[in-house]
Formats: sequence, C-alpha cells, structure tokens
Amino acid sequence: MRIFLSTALAAALLAASASASSIDADFNGVSPKKPVQIQNDGFETWTWAGYGNFSINSRNNDGNHSDFLTAMNNDFGGYCIDLKQGIYRGNTGTWTLSELDSAPTPGPAMGLDRAKQLAWLFDYLEGVKSAEFQLAVWEIVNEDSGTFDLANGTFRASHLSQYDSSQPVGWFAALNSLDPATLPMPENILALTSDTMQDFAVSVDFPPPPPPEVIPEPITLLCMLAAGGSLAGYIRKRRSAGA
Repeated sequence: MRIFLSTALAAALLAASASASSIDADFNGVSPKKPVQIQNDGFETWTWAGYGNFSINSRNNDGNHSDFLTAMNNDFGGYCIDLKQGIYRGNTGTWTLSELDSAPTPGPAMGLDRAKQLAWLFDYLEGVKSAEFQLAVWEIVNEDSGTFDLANGTFRASHLSQYDSSQPVGWFAALNSLDPATLPMPENILALTSDTMQDFAVSVDFPPPPPPEVIPEPITLLCMLAAGGSLAGYIRKRRSAGA
C-alpha cells in the first residue's frame, strides 16, 4: 500500500509539473523583415530576419504564467529563437509558455546566462521591431565562442547591405562588457515553444500594481478621533441652545 501511494503521489506531482499554460494562435508572417544568409554550426541558408506576428485564437490557462498569459495582447509579436524548425505565414498551432532559459525546444536550451543577456537586450531596446534585432537574438542564442560578433564564430550572418550593421555592433559591445551573473531574469519575457514549429521570445507589459491603501498613523488617527469628538460636542451645544 505504501508503494502504491508513493507511486500515485509521484505521478500526481509529475502531472502538476508538466502542466503549462499555452495559446492557440495563427502566424501572420514576418514584418518588418529583410533577407539574410546565415550560417550556424556549418548549416547555411537564406531566410527572412524580422519581427514575427501572431493572432491568438484561444488561451489555455493551467496556472503557470497566468499573469503573463493575461497580459498578452490578442495580436502580438516576438522574435524567433529556433533555427531547427520552420514556420510559414498562415500556419496555426499551439505554443506553450516556457521559461526562456529552457528554450528552444528541441534543444539545446540556451541556458540561464544567454536568457539573461537576451532579456537585457529586450529591456534595453523596449518595443523595437527590426530585422537587425532578430539577427542579434539569433547571435545571442546560438553563438558558442563567448563573444558576440555577426561576422565570426559559430553563428554568422552575411549579405547585410540592406542592414544597419552598426546597431548590432553597438548592442554587442554593451553585452560583451556585462557579466551575465549580475543581470536579472525578469518575469515579463518568456518563450513560446512548440514541438512542430519555431519557438519565439515574447515580452509583455504587466499592468502597474494598484496604489497601496493609505492607513492613518496612530497619532493621525487620534487627532481625527479628537476632532470628531469636538465636533459632536459642538453640535450638542447648538442643539441645547436652540431648545
């Protein structure tokens, strides 16, 4: 009986840990976008770099990342972090809300350091939608040399005549000077992961917290009570005089 209970408890805990919030969404294509040739660990291809756009059809709230799921706009966008799977305009699928450091899936996962660096860049360039930013995202997720540089290393991008290459250079200079261990991991950026289509990094703006309730200090409360007592006494005197 003890073995049975232990097994049942383990199964319940595993099921709880496996639950995750998700969205069913349409992929509306990449815009703005620019063509680019990329190389990653010997793999070479032409692709579009840019901002991926989605429309949510339904939300599946399983308790994890509920605030993030609620804060997502019905029409939203993000940046691809997955070069192993494909996606095309008009595709419909289910994406799971996952911690950024555990993505992309299938792996290898980027890990906590790269997730912090990517989150820092999202925060530093809040709201930017550009092909240059997409190149920077791919570089951070895929570069293994320890230094971010689109022209060298395990991830490379070429044919950048349409790009403002000075932008990623400046961003990488800032990132290369930062120790990932000192960077925070904010809660407003997650990964949308899928077993069949590309994964994306997405950020949201959480609503501001409500203002704190104002509770009078003891001395203020005493003054208020004293004032109230004085006013009540004055009213009684006026009523007596009128009688």
